Amino acid sequence: MNDKDRELEKKLGTMEKPSLHPEKKEAIHQLLMKVNNKYKRKKRSRSIMKRFVAGLTGVAAIVLLVFFIMTSSNEKPLDHTIEEPIPDETVTIENPETDKEQNEITDNEKDEISDQEKDVKKEPDKATSNPFEKYQVFSDYMLEHPGYLSEARTFYKIENTNYFLAYGHQAHAVNRYELFEVKDNTVTLIRSVVDDADFERIESIVHLDNWKELMIDYLLKEVKPTEEIFFSFDNPQSETEVTIEDQSYMLFPINVTKDKIYFFKEGEGLWVKLYKDEATINMYGEEQKAIRIQE
Repeated sequence: MNDKDRELEKKLGTMEKPSLHPEKKEAIHQLLMKVNNKYKRKKRSRSIMKRFVAGLTGVAAIVLLVFFIMTSSNEKPLDHTIEEPIPDETVTIENPETDKEQNEITDNEKDEISDQEKDVKKEPDKATSNPFEKYQVFSDYMLEHPGYLSEARTFYKIENTNYFLAYGHQAHAVNRYELFEVKDNTVTLIRSVVDDADFERIESIVHLDNWKELMIDYLLKEVKPTEEIFFSFDNPQSETEVTIEDQSYMLFPINVTKDKIYFFKEGEGLWVKLYKDEATINMYGEEQKAIRIQE
C-alpha cells in the first residue's frame, strides 16, 4: 500500500461512521479499493501506449529520411543536350549523257528478258510433245479378266537401242516374253514367245544374271518374227469415252486390228484391251475387255 492509499484510508477513517454492520463495512471498503486499483492500471496502460506510438512514429520518420537520401544520390542529372543532325555534304551532279546510257542499258536488258520469256513460252511441254511419255506407253501393267485374256507385263529398256523387252504371265498359266521396237511415233511388237514353246532353252536363259540381254538376243535370232502395232501416234485420234464397271474414262484408242483395240490412259499407260474377234465371242458370247488393275 502506497502513501496515496494510506491517505485515502485516513480520510475515510475521519468520516462519520454510519451504523452499518461490520461485514457490510468491510465489503464496501474492498469494493472501493478495487475500483481505485482498476483506475490506476488503466492510466498506466494509456501512458505505455502513448510512448509506443511516439517511438514508432520516430522510427518511420527516420526510415523515410534515409530512403529520400539514397534515392536522390542515385539519380542522374537530365541530359538536355540535343544532337544536331550532320548535314549530308555529298552533292549529286546529274549527267544527262550518263543517265541516257543507263536508260538504254536498262531497256536492252528488258528486251533480252522479254525475248527469253518468249523462247520459254515457245518451248512445248516435253510430256505433251512426246506421246510415249504422255501416255506412259512402257509403264508396267496388269490386266484382269476372268478367263484366258488376263495378263501382266514388265518393261525393260535396252540401252543404246530402240528395243524394249516385256515379260510377264499370260492367263496366270505361262510366262510370255515379247520384244518391242520403237520407230518414230510407232511401237511395234516384233517377237513373242511363251516359255512352254521352248521350255528348256528359255529356262537356261532366265536363271543367268544377264538374262534380259540374253533373252533379247534369243528372241531376235531364234524366234519367228511378227509385226503387230502396240502404240502409234502417226495419225493421232481423239480420246474416246470408255465405260468400265459403271465408270467412264477418257482413253486414247489404238486400232491394232479390226477385232482388237488397245486403250491408253494419259499418264498411266495401257488401260484396256478390247477383244471383238469371232473366237472370243464364240467362247464368251460377247466381246471382252481385259481391264487394268489399279494398284
